[in-house]
Amino acid sequence: MDKMIKDVYQYFKDMDNYCIIRVDKTFPNYNKGDDIDILVKSKEIFFNNVLMILDNYNLKKNNIKLPNRYPLPWKYYKDNEKYNIFTFKEEKSCAIDICDKNNNIILRFDIVEDIYNNKNLKEVVLKNKIKKKCMDGNSYYICNKMDDLSIRYLEYKKFVGTWREQDKKKHLLYIKNTDTPIDEVILYLQKI
Repeated sequence: MDKMIKDVYQYFKDMDNYCIIRVDKTFPNYNKGDDIDILVKSKEIFFNNVLMILDNYNLKKNNIKLPNRYPLPWKYYKDNEKYNIFTFKEEKSCAIDICDKNNNIILRFDIVEDIYNNKNLKEVVLKNKIKKKCMDGNSYYICNKMDDLSIRYLEYKKFVGTWREQDKKKHLLYIKNTDTPIDEVILYLQKI
C-alpha cells in the first residue's frame, strides 16, 4: 500500500467522527479504482483534513486539464510527480480521487454527511458504529451489521428503474447471502 494512502488511513485510525459504510472484507486493502464510502458528522472538516494530509506530499498546482470523465463540479486539485488529485463538492457529499499520472483512479474517498436524506439513519449509524481490527492491524470505525445491510438495501432501492440498477443489484445479493432475511432489514428501517 502506498505511503500517502497509509497516512490517510492513519487519520481514520486517530479519529472517531466517521464510519466507513459498505466496507469490503479486504479493507484496508483495495484494488485500483475502488472507492471507500465514509459517513461523517461534517464533510467539510473531514474533506479538508484529508486534503491537508495529501498536501504533505509536495503537491503543486500545475493546472492539469480535467479529464472528460469528470463532469463539473469536479475540479483539479493538485498533483506531484506520481499523482493527480481531483475533488468534487456538493451540498451533502464530496469526493477525493487519487489518480496516477494517466488519470486512472487509484482510490476514491466518497465522503457523505447524509444517507438518502434520512437524518435519523445517519445518527443511528454513527451511534452504533463498531471499531474493527482490520488486516493491517489497525482498528477503524465501520457500520454494525444491521446498519450496513440497511444502507445497502437503500442504495439498491434508490436506483431501481434507472440505468444503474444492474450495478446496484450487488447490494441486494450481498444481503441475500447473509443470515439476515431482507424482511428484517426493511422492518429495521421502518423503526428508524
